[in-house]
Amino acid sequence: MDERRIKITGRRTVMATLAWGLFRALPAAAAAGKGVAPIDMTATMLKTAGGLALIIGLILVAVWFLRRFGGAGNYRGAGSIIRTLDTKMLGPRKYVTLLEIGSRTLALGVTEQSISLLAEMAEGEIPAREKATAAPGFADILKKFTPKGKD
Repeated sequence: MDERRIKITGRRTVMATLAWGLFRALPAAAAAGKGVAPIDMTATMLKTAGGLALIIGLILVAVWFLRRFGGAGNYRGAGSIIRTLDTKMLGPRKYVTLLEIGSRTLALGVTEQSISLLAEMAEGEIPAREKATAAPGFADILKKFTPKGKD
């Protein structure tokens, strides 16, 4: 049984090698028959990488342009008196949200069925949030490419 398995494996290896050789030889043979130079894989890969770099560059320029001239700011409620300070998920579709409305700070309990006022806090009662040491996200990386003061 082992001897037969070795023979089959050997046949498969030979067939795979022949197929690979044929695959590599076909472009050169086709080009030689027409008087055209064979395909240069290095040049093809460089063109592909250049095209990808161009597309990524265009995306970054588009993001910068939208943020610079107010495209992204219009959707965030710029100038709104209501700010969400923090939100914590307690369970499926159950949250505690800390809102700042003008000079008032409210803690709200939010579920699918209702929104309840949990507490109203004075200005000095809210502890400062600690800075996270996690790796920067995609939004943080994009902020590096935008001018300061345009959030």
